[in-house]
Amino acid sequence: MKKQINPPANWQDFEELCHKLWRDIWGDINTQKNGRQGQQQSGVDIYGQSFLDKGYCGVQCKGKNGNYGSKLTIDELDNESSNATKFKPELKNFTIATTSPRDKSLQERARIITEKKERPFHVNVWSWDDISDELQYRPEVYSLIYNEEIECDNQKEIHISCFNKSDRLCAFLTRPFIRKHLSTLDLQLIGATLSELIDNAFRHGYASEVKIVFSDIATFKIIDNGTEYDSISNLLKNGNGGHVAVNRLFEVYNRGLSYEYNYEDGQNITTLVFDPSILKQNFTCLEIEFPRSDNHFVISKDDAIKYANVDIADIRKHGKAKLLIKSYGTPSGCIAYLHQIGQSIPNSIESVSLPSDNSGFYETILDHYNIKYTKR
Repeated sequence: MKKQINPPANWQDFEELCHKLWRDIWGDINTQKNGRQGQQQSGVDIYGQSFLDKGYCGVQCKGKNGNYGSKLTIDELDNESSNATKFKPELKNFTIATTSPRDKSLQERARIITEKKERPFHVNVWSWDDISDELQYRPEVYSLIYNEEIECDNQKEIHISCFNKSDRLCAFLTRPFIRKHLSTLDLQLIGATLSELIDNAFRHGYASEVKIVFSDIATFKIIDNGTEYDSISNLLKNGNGGHVAVNRLFEVYNRGLSYEYNYEDGQNITTLVFDPSILKQNFTCLEIEFPRSDNHFVISKDDAIKYANVDIADIRKHGKAKLLIKSYGTPSGCIAYLHQIGQSIPNSIESVSLPSDNSGFYETILDHYNIKYTKR
């Protein structure tokens, strides 16, 4: 039975709770409060980078303007999500956290904003019911706020809709009873693949809901109510980002990963089974997707050099890197990026994956620096 948890007594403590909770959910120790009280905050009180979205996420803690504890309204949802469009860089995901109880009309409005793309990001509402439930999966966060222990709820499944996919999947995978079995790389690779399988269930199978089940410390089961569709088989053969994510997963885990697909009683059931011995390894490989930019993956030559300098610090910290160059983006940016990598840390690049549709200029640079590459 779940514990009845009361909201913090004041807004400042509620903001502190949200800061600690979403830092844990996003898996980002650099999650920060946005500015200080009295400063213009563009609708965002807390921001960080989700391991799943590869972009910034923001949380607005409703109730700081003297109305703490009052009910969140649709007008406030519209206004705060509109204000959040001013946050720079652009958010991938925006959440309003409130002490209000779960409200059907607010959930519906958040779905409409997301579906109709009224904002450049997904919009979510976390009621106090959602927050208190999530705290019970995270006893360490709970104890930091309430200064007492709580028994961990080890519910190993989650139901996901097409409107809260990233938000809920991220929260599910970072719950302690799952996270303890996975390294950071496991989390990124498995999360990317599950995200693609969920997408396919909605887009190709026309599912209305997907359930993820985690069991036996090394098994993920994906169940949806869509039409018959074997996502893994299709993604291994073709596709864009999904094809890369799934092939990367099977490449890294090799013989330590198997999958099974069945269509039973009107449900697609895909099971990913990992050899427990290959999980939570100390991998030294950091995969980098390039180019990456806030402007539809278009990056300039100068920006590419700045981007390379940032990644060089990450590569030195991790030891080695595999680079993934996407087929879109400006060639001048790619060339500048590769030159900067080649001049700085060529021996730290394990391999580069190149798009097949280029004119050979990437290969020329990589050959010059004796960096291995493959074409896909």
